[in-house]
Amino acid sequence: MNKLETGVVSINISMAPQVSQQPLGFECSLASKILRIMIKILLVPVSTTKDGVFQLRYISWRFFFGWLIWTFLPSSVWGYIFYSDLVLVIEDINEDPGFNNVSDQVFAQTDNILTLVSFWVLPSGMGLLVSQVGSNDNLTLPTRKLELFLCTMLNAIFYTYYLVEMTGSQLFFGLIIGGFYTIHLTSSMFLINVFTSSFIQKCMKFNATQNQNLVDESKLIIESYGNLKKGLGPVLLNLFCSFLISITYTTYWVTYRIRLLDFGNILTGIMIIWNLSLSCQSCFDWLQSTAHILRLSADQYIDCSIQNQLNWRWSEIISETEITAMGFFALSKSSMITAFSTILGYLIVLVQFKVAEQ
Repeated sequence: MNKLETGVVSINISMAPQVSQQPLGFECSLASKILRIMIKILLVPVSTTKDGVFQLRYISWRFFFGWLIWTFLPSSVWGYIFYSDLVLVIEDINEDPGFNNVSDQVFAQTDNILTLVSFWVLPSGMGLLVSQVGSNDNLTLPTRKLELFLCTMLNAIFYTYYLVEMTGSQLFFGLIIGGFYTIHLTSSMFLINVFTSSFIQKCMKFNATQNQNLVDESKLIIESYGNLKKGLGPVLLNLFCSFLISITYTTYWVTYRIRLLDFGNILTGIMIIWNLSLSCQSCFDWLQSTAHILRLSADQYIDCSIQNQLNWRWSEIISETEITAMGFFALSKSSMITAFSTILGYLIVLVQFKVAEQ
């Protein structure tokens, strides 16, 4: 009877239905559902293979229609506005070629150019980011939810206040541009925080659990970090440089005119740069913590082959550099402080020129 029961139990276990494993990029989490929506509306122009892996194909109908909706349409409207405004700017500079007027117009047109560049960079950049890490990480909601919420609200308030001053066709075009830009900015910031938070969560699990397969798990973490660095590059470069320049000229305007709109723009830029810098810094710090775990684990093994493999993984991790904006500069607390110090230096020079002319 015992044998029979044992046999039945073993048969039941062996015949138990196998739970199908969904691709990591499609786990039923809120972050994954939001990512699915972005892909369906072509905001993130990636395609999905049968294995659930995301691919960014530049020569495909999906990418073409995504480019048509989220890049060509808003950039065409903004390009028309920019060209119309540029004609008036040139006439104004010819009438008043002084430093104050020229600097104001140059900064205003710089803002137009940065917005135009964002329409071209952010959708493809988000596609590259998702194709690199979207199908490899367990997607979790961002840990910096308050920062994302405040950035979104400030940006919405900024454009609402900006639209109030418009009428007629300007209001129509402003609604289109403001809507597209807000969606681009919010989506890119959301994806950056989702994937950095997911990587940190993976490192935390590695450090907290006594996993017997340290070699393979550490290899996955190293690969994830490399993919994250590659995917974040274009988006980080666009956002960091755009808002750094935006903070510079908006602060310059505040030196001689006080507008609530300008203060909101400055605060939004500072919060976005703060969020990007600290998110990337946290990823690098947690990666280094896994190196410490590997080092301690290697000393506990008697098998020399396992020790050598763990030491090799440890050397790979400590040789990794911080997350960079396509290799131009690293995003960390120190780089953020350096950037703000540079802004202050340029502002002092600009204000001196302005005071000298007056």
